[in-house]
This record gives sequence, C-alpha cells and structure tokens, in this order.
Amino acid sequence: MEYLDALSPEAKKIGAVNTIVRYEDKLIGHNTDYLGFMIALDLNNIEVEGKKCLILGQGGAAKSVYHCLLDMKASKVNTTSIRGEIADNLLDAEIIINATPVGMYPELDGLAINLNRFSNLETVVDLIYNPMRTRLLCEGKLMGKKVLNGFDMLVGQAVFSNMIFNDKRIENPYEFIRNIAEDIRREIENIVLIGMPAVGKTTLGKQMASDKNMEFIDTDELIVKKAGKSIVEIFEDDGEEVFRNLETEALKELRNKKHCLISSGGGVVEREENYYLLGANGKLLFLDKEMPEDWGFVDRPVLREISWQKLREKRYEKYLSWADEILGER
Repeated sequence: MEYLDALSPEAKKIGAVNTIVRYEDKLIGHNTDYLGFMIALDLNNIEVEGKKCLILGQGGAAKSVYHCLLDMKASKVNTTSIRGEIADNLLDAEIIINATPVGMYPELDGLAINLNRFSNLETVVDLIYNPMRTRLLCEGKLMGKKVLNGFDMLVGQAVFSNMIFNDKRIENPYEFIRNIAEDIRREIENIVLIGMPAVGKTTLGKQMASDKNMEFIDTDELIVKKAGKSIVEIFEDDGEEVFRNLETEALKELRNKKHCLISSGGGVVEREENYYLLGANGKLLFLDKEMPEDWGFVDRPVLREISWQKLREKRYEKYLSWADEILGER
C-alpha cells in the first residue's frame, strides 16, 4: 500500500488492498474482498445483524471480513489467532469465519478450531474454496449448523475487480455473480448418492452421469477391484471390518476428483471419516426409499443378520445429517 498514490474508501478503511489499477499516471488501490464477502452472505441468506461473530486469522482477508461484519451491524466482532487456546470470552460466538489457510488443499485434514466448544454456534463460514468443503465445514454440517465456503466470495470479488479494471458497471451484480458461481460449481463439484442397499443408486447414478456428462464411479466396484474378489467373498473371507477399511481407502482416492457422479455403498455412513472424504468436493444426495418386507437380499452380506427395515432405522439419522438434498419419499 505504501507504493500506491491513492486508496478507495473501502481500502483505506480496511487497511488492505487486493486490486490495483493504473489511472493515467496514478496507481489506485481497491479492496473487493469486502463486497465479495458481503454478497456471499446475502446470496446464502446468512443474517449477520445482531449476531456475535468470531474471525479466525488476522491477515488481509480477515480485515475485510471484520469491517464488512461491522457494517452489516453484527453485535460483536472479534478476531483471534488460532496458534493458541481460544479465550473463554470468545466462546459465545454465533457465527465463526475461518480466514486462515488451515484445511486448504493439499492439507485437507487440517482443522482450524474445535467447534464443540461453541454452545451458541449457528453458522460456520470458511473462506477456503479448495476443497469446496473443508474439514471445518464438514464438522459444522454434521453438527447441524449452516455452512458456507469461500467460493461465492471468490466469484464476487473477481466480478468487482473486473468492473474496476474495465471501468464499467454490471446492472445486477448479485444475479450475475450467482449465475457464474452456479455454472462453475456444476463443472467442479461431485454429486454423491447415498442411501440403503437396493434403492437404485447405481441405476439412477448412471442415468444422471449420462445426462450431466459426468464420469460415473461406483465405490463397490472400486473395492472389488482393490480386493480382487467379490463383496460377498470379502465379507465371508475377511469380515466386515476389512471391507470397511477397503471402502475408506477407496474414498481417499476419490477425495480430489472433480465433476464425478459417485454411487456409494449403503454402509458408507457407518464411518464418520467417510463423510469428510465424500463431502470435501461432493454434494450429497440421499436417495430415500422404502422397500417391501419380503424383498430378498441374498447378495447383501450385511442383511443376513438384520432386516432391511431395521438396518434403515439404524442408519437413517446419519443419512439425513450427511445429505445436502433428499430424493424420494421421507
């Protein structure tokens, strides 16, 4: 900033610059993160007014977020470094925003903070957009909190920077940003089908993959290939624990895939770790269907000791907590 001739009002107030333009013989500094973050909150219906907010990190992005939250009338906005223990007086936060790189690709297992300590928590925002859902956001989702990544902010600040670079305005920037973000998201996000055995995940998945021009991946097929034997043989020869280990290993290989349609096994929800792997870049759709009592499952080893209906009851809440959308009957 010391090398610039002038600053926009936002950049001056925030004390950080992310966009520089040459106007005649002057270099002018702007900050479009401020507006990008504000639009991201608005597009995702996150209400800030009257809320207690905590920002993790103290860099340039954190400064933009701080002033944006104040201007949106948050009741309290604190910032903290994540290097030490979070002070007790900050644990009443209702909205947490991660403005650090913890959890960003390739360090996907990084976790900036323990969310369980925040009893009033409603919303978790992470400015990271690669992966689409960090481990922090995955944990927030499993806790039933509203979560938002940094992708809409990324698109928003880019659109505003483009307007400054080209000295032109867009009539409806909100709609413009929403459409761009949705178009790009469709090109990079996976679709993951979860649900009970025999409800049609593979059939539906192949049809959806064909319609959307996506690569289709069946996790059971990956496991069979990895083990060199059928799923029935894995259960009979090695037991369910070995099968679950193979399943998790297969999902680790898919974590960085993009624009794929993934059909998962019915028991994938038995391990929470699997959600972090599928949810990193995936939108999870729960295919929720009932099956008749007399349906036969001779090729489903896990159903030899428990009925389909009982197993569904056991897993149902997990399917719901993992799902971004529900398909079928509830």
